[in-house]
Amino acid sequence: MTTLKYLTRNILFFLIISILITGCGKELLNPKDQNNISDEDLFNSANAVSSMLVACYGNSAQWHFYSDIMLMDEYGNNHINIGGDNTSKFALAGGLVTSTSDIMLNNWECVWQLHYKPIQSCNYLIQNESKIKNITETEKNIAIGEAKFLRAKSYYFLVNLFGNVPLLTKTFTDLNTDRFPFRDTIENVYQLIIDDLNFAVTNLPEQGVNQFNGHAKKGAAKALLAKVYMCAPSSKRDYIKAEALTNEIISSKVYDLEPIYKNLWTVEGVVKYNKSVECIYGSVLSNLGQLSGGNITYLSHPYPNGTWFFPRKPILALYDSLKDTVRLKASFLDNRRGKIATENPDWGLFFKRGYFLKKYLNTSWKREIIPANKGEYNNYFIRYADILLLRAEILNELNSGPTPEAINLVNQIRDRAKVRHLNASETSDKEAFIKTLIAEREVEFVFEGLRFFDLKRMGKALDYLVNFNSETGDVTSKFKEYQLLLPIPQYELLLNPNLKQNPGY
Repeated sequence: MTTLKYLTRNILFFLIISILITGCGKELLNPKDQNNISDEDLFNSANAVSSMLVACYGNSAQWHFYSDIMLMDEYGNNHINIGGDNTSKFALAGGLVTSTSDIMLNNWECVWQLHYKPIQSCNYLIQNESKIKNITETEKNIAIGEAKFLRAKSYYFLVNLFGNVPLLTKTFTDLNTDRFPFRDTIENVYQLIIDDLNFAVTNLPEQGVNQFNGHAKKGAAKALLAKVYMCAPSSKRDYIKAEALTNEIISSKVYDLEPIYKNLWTVEGVVKYNKSVECIYGSVLSNLGQLSGGNITYLSHPYPNGTWFFPRKPILALYDSLKDTVRLKASFLDNRRGKIATENPDWGLFFKRGYFLKKYLNTSWKREIIPANKGEYNNYFIRYADILLLRAEILNELNSGPTPEAINLVNQIRDRAKVRHLNASETSDKEAFIKTLIAEREVEFVFEGLRFFDLKRMGKALDYLVNFNSETGDVTSKFKEYQLLLPIPQYELLLNPNLKQNPGY
């Protein structure tokens, strides 16, 4: 595993440089043998711990980390399609990804590597907890809680995308033995996720307590833990605990729905997600060392500057059936008249006529000109609307059908979108309500990277996901069971003889 093999060395180098940069003049002018900095020196101040958190958040928030996760909205989903000339993403959209696709091999895109990077950064901080000095116990627990939240988030993605994966909880000590880890059981991976998140729930502050923007708070840990309890294997699944967690988030009154849906995505509405009352957790730029948040607006730009995305007829028909113009206009750019241009005149009117992805795109520039790669947004990981619909899903499961509260939760979402309330056929029984929730989540969270995970959690992935020709949209076959996991990248298999490929690939 080439990324993991050298990661500890790179993390250590980054942390040493960070601490030296944030130190004061005399130490920089007259260093104390900085070539031999010990672990004790690395953990002897609040600035040192902050530098380590920068590494944890920086690796966790790389823009490819999120852009590739959002591409999972494409995986087997013929409601959304991709343009440009990126054949690997064509393959992903059509459900044809293999162990040698670019998204599995490219160092900048490989979803396997991009999740293990933050895990190793977090492991380094967590395993050295006892060496942290000169800060209060509360401050130390908050730092460890943030690291455990980020580690749990990465493993949440890994276990859902790849199944049982190597469970790394420490940085490497012996590259001759540690670099060939075996895949652990799914139950063990979920147990670590649950343990990490419970620690985070106990020790992280409520929203607003921490002065820095972008840091995980208690609500984020509760929200992710609720999702984990809903999608874990049967031995770990716990809808009762998930219900309690969502109730605590709602009852806290810390979060709320943004009154106007489009303000979630516009510069004039919410410039950065940390200013949104609906954001429970997102990838943002922060006052603390400018925590890395990726500019993902290239996804909305026309080829060749970016990779453009557009809706297909099925999802447009869904918006139409709901008469949902609010979310349609906020999510997709209407270019049916072909007026949108790019800043570079050599590209001309490269947008084809139709609808294109509008989320993450700064549309405040005049004359309908879209400057290249100049968006100002990062992205949501969990927002309050997600919690409302998750709670409706939980109540439907626990009561074998929708309760009045569950119905009201969906109607709250629809009120903002100015869409009619649920009717009797949509709430007649448990299965009807699940179908309603799937449709509601698709139009509410389109291209926020949730659909693949939603369908797997609800046990409906094989009913909805299909293999299709990503250029014509023609469905060729339904998904098979093995496609609910991605292939282990071929390069990792070659480097680690203890890794075995997922079935079917």
